[in-house]
Amino acid sequence: MNDQQAFQNGNRRSACGGCNSCPYTLCPAECDACRCLICPPGPIGPQGPQGPQGEQGEAGPQGPQGAQGPRGETGPMGLQGPVGPQGPQGVQGPQGATGAQGPIGPQGPMGEPGPAGATGPRGASGGLLSYGEFYSPAPGLDGVTIPAGGDIPFPRNGVIANTDIGRVSSTEILLSVPGVYFVTFRVNVATSGQALLTLNGVPQSATAAGTGQNDSVLFGTALLNVTASGTLLTLRNPVENNSALVLSSAPGGTLPVANCLTVLRLS
Repeated sequence: MNDQQAFQNGNRRSACGGCNSCPYTLCPAECDACRCLICPPGPIGPQGPQGPQGEQGEAGPQGPQGAQGPRGETGPMGLQGPVGPQGPQGVQGPQGATGAQGPIGPQGPMGEPGPAGATGPRGASGGLLSYGEFYSPAPGLDGVTIPAGGDIPFPRNGVIANTDIGRVSSTEILLSVPGVYFVTFRVNVATSGQALLTLNGVPQSATAAGTGQNDSVLFGTALLNVTASGTLLTLRNPVENNSALVLSSAPGGTLPVANCLTVLRLS
């Protein structure tokens, strides 16, 4: 057996012929295995130059996740992104408090005329509501005397419409309903004098008419506002005159002339 065979068979120590007699070029790890018992190792030489980097090995398995580090500082605001699509309408919130009333705006343009409305109820008939004429016939009037404060008689009814104007005595005319009345009177007199209308015995001074001549006519007209139902109307010789009024049947001529009192209710 030569030295090489002895080395391959594992008898490395016996095959060693000295530190410098090994005929094999082996790696340092294997050379450590064949160190002989005779020669001790020499001192470690200086470290040789680093060899070229070997190829990168396979990546090892991922280690466990480390603890979360402290929060970093907030970075600068990024650019605004595009507007996203509109979301669905939310639930209506509660009604807010009423705000202060704003100023009145300018008047708008006039609108189109609306359709004609329905015909209203028929109004009250126009014209005279009622009327009545009362007179005293000419024969027998001559020399009839009406004292101061006395009422002139009209004992006959003429034309009468409706029942709210009527005679209740020879001197009194009943006005049954309130309203505005138009009254005219004509009285033939043999002497000068005056006459005026009364309502319930109260003289209506604005209605006075008079004459300063003998054998003349007292003629007057008036509008009376009657405010109470059942008012009595008369034509009176004013008490202030302190003189009688003498009636006549044919003043100014020979034809007989009647005295008359006409009453018209206008409203």
